[in-house]
Amino acid sequence: MIKAIFSGNTVTVNYFREDDPVGYFKTSTASADLLDNDVWYINRVYVQKEDRRKHVGTDLVKRMQEEIKARNPKAILIVTPGGYDTPPQVQIAFYRSMGFVKGMHGNVQCLVLK
Repeated sequence: MIKAIFSGNTVTVNYFREDDPVGYFKTSTASADLLDNDVWYINRVYVQKEDRRKHVGTDLVKRMQEEIKARNPKAILIVTPGGYDTPPQVQIAFYRSMGFVKGMHGNVQCLVLK
């Protein structure tokens, strides 16, 4: 089961297997007005180690994209891979497999999904 929670300028999508959480995806905007934001920043995608490579992360990203696009079709998702317990190269490959491309946001190099 996948469940989305909207709170202020943040959206969290949780992935459950039965009642056990196995992953989550968190994104936010620079503004508190959810409906008027075109840019969403991916803060974190996390999947339990034993549930990785089982499409949990893919399902989370797809659901997040659906939730955001339903509210603002012009919205884009931005991520700057790095940190946490997964090497940046692995993160970049994951996001590229989801359709993200290299881009710039301001002066920051990132991956963008439109």
